[in-house]
Amino acid sequence: MVSEKITALGNAALLAIQAGPFSYEKKASQLTLSKALAESFFDTLRSKQQTGYITASWAKEVEKQLLQFFVVQSATYE
Repeated sequence: MVSEKITALGNAALLAIQAGPFSYEKKASQLTLSKALAESFFDTLRSKQQTGYITASWAKEVEKQLLQFFVVQSATYE
């Protein structure tokens, strides 16, 4: 875990999940799932709970590995 104290109020968290090695089939599945996850993640944390000022989720391929990222930042909750 990486942590750093700063003078700004609030906190942020980034979660990266390794989804496995690249294949065209897995990439297509990941992109479909990622779209649904991104909408639900934003709707729950930003709209319903009003927990995060910034919320995002996205899929990415790095060095032939599929990754799913989630980030939330809030100046209200610590």
